[in-house]
Amino acid sequence: MSEQFNEIVNPLDGRRAGWDRAEYGDGQFETGFFGDGQNAWHGLGTVIPEDVVTAEQALELAGLDWEVERVPLFTVAMSETGVGYQQLDSHFANVRSTDRSVLGVVGKGYKLVQNREGFAFLNDLVDDSGAKFHTAGSLSNGKRVWILARLPENLKVTGWEEEVAPFLLFTNTHDGSGSLTMAATPIRVVCRNTVDLAIKGSQHVWRMRHSSGITGRVNDAREALGLAFTYYEAFEQEAARLATTKVKFDSFLENLVPFKPNMEPDSRAARNIEETRSAIRAIYAQSDNLQNLQGTAWGAYNAVAEYADHDRPIRGENNLAERKWSRAMFDGTGLKAKAYALVSA
Repeated sequence: MSEQFNEIVNPLDGRRAGWDRAEYGDGQFETGFFGDGQNAWHGLGTVIPEDVVTAEQALELAGLDWEVERVPLFTVAMSETGVGYQQLDSHFANVRSTDRSVLGVVGKGYKLVQNREGFAFLNDLVDDSGAKFHTAGSLSNGKRVWILARLPENLKVTGWEEEVAPFLLFTNTHDGSGSLTMAATPIRVVCRNTVDLAIKGSQHVWRMRHSSGITGRVNDAREALGLAFTYYEAFEQEAARLATTKVKFDSFLENLVPFKPNMEPDSRAARNIEETRSAIRAIYAQSDNLQNLQGTAWGAYNAVAEYADHDRPIRGENNLAERKWSRAMFDGTGLKAKAYALVSA
């Protein structure tokens, strides 16, 4: 595989994976669609009755049928004759064609990847797999775009009435903040939690730099797709193992959200920790979808995943639904990664 699409991203490091809040800005949801007749993430986007087959359909439904243009930048130049303008040779602005908004400033070596190219890329990639486009859209006023494709057969957790839907997530940025990224993204069917397990020896996140276009990279990506299928095979085995591994939930929770040494019990930080523990404990004890998983590592992990994706408080009042969606899909909190590290140790 070409080194431009083979960088293994450590999911425990949200910054390097490119999925934390710093990279995804305020997470503002701009446009998008959701398949299956469900707006599963906090009432956002246009809901359609079923997934779509072609990238062209997905592009139009997502409101992403616009282009990005590279335009020159100028600096003010002072001289004896007055004020003039001097064009920069080192940087350019990425501008959206529809409203002329500036998406970002990039270096001269940056190669544009249009939304249409990205969608066609994934269309070619999954053509033989039977995948369909489930959701797509943009965040932060078009600076970040994503496509989520559902693979045809759900995963089974052996011995339990449990299904996990296998997805491929493809993201791109137009502001110069990140690479093109493809990731195997499992989502638990019953409650729509993302269950991203960083299984040792199974790569499931890949990135391609903007130093070259994606034309001619399909073969590399197909190799990555093969690795994604390998990851999902390992995922089924790991989920089954976690579902039969016993866990003392209270000890797990204390290690997940520990009190710091010498922390004042009445301090705000201590109260926040106790509130977090109480919220996760309530989900674990009361969620119908976790009742048959009590006492297991899979149950403990999914209680944390449900809390992180849907219930964890967000500071501020602006764009709450959008920010919850962004955090659920891109998991920059690291809480689920820590939970998996604890139950798989």
